[in-house]
Amino acid sequence: MPSLNQPPPVNPNDPGRGPAILGIAWALTIICLAFTVIRVYIRSRRPSVLGWDDWLIVIAVLIQIVHTGFVTEACHWGAGMHDADLTLNQLINIIKWFWISTTPALIVSVISRVSAAILLIRIFGKKTWFKWYLVGFTALQTIGGILAIVFIWVQQTPIESVWNPMIQPTSKRGSDFDNIPSYVAQALFAFADLSYVILPVSIIWRLNMSLRTKIGLGIILSLSFISFVGSVMKAVTSSIAKTQYSSSLVILWSALEQTLVIIISCVPAIRHIVLAELPLLKSVSASIIRIISLDRSRKSSAVSLPHSARSQYQDLESAGGKMHQPSLFVSEDAVASKATHEREDNVNIEMGDYTPHAR
Repeated sequence: MPSLNQPPPVNPNDPGRGPAILGIAWALTIICLAFTVIRVYIRSRRPSVLGWDDWLIVIAVLIQIVHTGFVTEACHWGAGMHDADLTLNQLINIIKWFWISTTPALIVSVISRVSAAILLIRIFGKKTWFKWYLVGFTALQTIGGILAIVFIWVQQTPIESVWNPMIQPTSKRGSDFDNIPSYVAQALFAFADLSYVILPVSIIWRLNMSLRTKIGLGIILSLSFISFVGSVMKAVTSSIAKTQYSSSLVILWSALEQTLVIIISCVPAIRHIVLAELPLLKSVSASIIRIISLDRSRKSSAVSLPHSARSQYQDLESAGGKMHQPSLFVSEDAVASKATHEREDNVNIEMGDYTPHAR
């Protein structure tokens, strides 16, 4: 909190990290807006129809624009500059807009993850255990986000005393009153990002589909690891922030986390347009397939019969023998693969409008 005895600014012309925060925040917001527009356009075409997950992501991106507007206002007052380079009036307004921006930030985090959960239910709805896990955990993190918002706004009365030291609070709760709910909510968001990757990938890998399709879907879902890192860093930087300058990193990580969740939620709907045209992802997928194929070939060679046995079999066949046992020369890997495919044929996963097509 700024001091009433704030000395004159030391270097008021140093913008600090403000321009970087503003540039990154708006760049990511514009990208997630573009992804959302493309998603809505694709999903609105027949025979597809817009679902709750699509409408929720639209709401999330609109609130994200509002959040970025609040961050812009804070940067207008000098957010990201060193505290010693700011006047008291600047510090008060920066902290004010930072504080106000936390509400849309939490709302975006909640709504975008609810949308992601609905999308996963649409794709993997036949897996009952996974469906109810998504329903239960989504409800839990929604409650956590709502409580965090409430606790942020009731920790002091009047609330203006939080950012303005010239206003004396009439009531003040403990310093951890709003911190604990915020940390719990952020931990739930981070765990959601992690579990929404690991569990779907484990399901996909058991399905009877081409290896290329499995790897492609795995790469799409694994992008959530990026938002997981953003969620963790947001909580870490928030816990150690003591000044306005250090608090600006929280705003940066918040913008990264929120926009990436929106972007990643849109990827499955537009993957045929975006991912199919990215040479890097094509190269990665092809490289992984070659590595796995090479490993399988080596396993096949290791368990096949020796050359002398094959020669003996060929001699018997050329001599008019009736022994036709090709199963003797089938690798254990192929047998296991056949058994796995027979087992996986019974797995019925409704992929909905996002059914992958083997290439």
